[in-house]
Amino acid sequence: MAIHSGHTSICVSDMGRALDFYCGVLGLKMSKDYGTTPADGLTRVSGSTMTFNLLEDSEGNQCVELFQFENIRQRKFDGTSRHEDFWSSHVCFLFDPESIDEVYQRIVDSGAGIDIPLSDMDGGKFAYVYDPDGYMVELVTWYNGRAE
Repeated sequence: MAIHSGHTSICVSDMGRALDFYCGVLGLKMSKDYGTTPADGLTRVSGSTMTFNLLEDSEGNQCVELFQFENIRQRKFDGTSRHEDFWSSHVCFLFDPESIDEVYQRIVDSGAGIDIPLSDMDGGKFAYVYDPDGYMVELVTWYNGRAE
């Protein structure tokens, strides 16, 4: 049986702002813009429309789906993700060792929140930052290409 990661789905409050962060700052690319569609057929959220986009990594793998609901009252995420919250999750992006410093600096320059600054670890570097909606995003590089 073959199994591969499909994508991570993130509900955002402002699609333009999210695209600026994930594409403009992190460096992902638009794979598919699905535009706006009724939400009830895809999500069972009645009375709303949704806009969604698939983003791809540098090798063309679809890795992130961003979606935004409109015309509906949503529960507001209060604050930012914390590692110790039982519901907490994060999205991790793997960068090559030559580019992680540059990407991290773009994040700092963008004004995004930083949880753990870019730090050395055994065999690589990592950082935890926040996207515009407060979701935790991990940046990681492994000098030998993968965790051991």
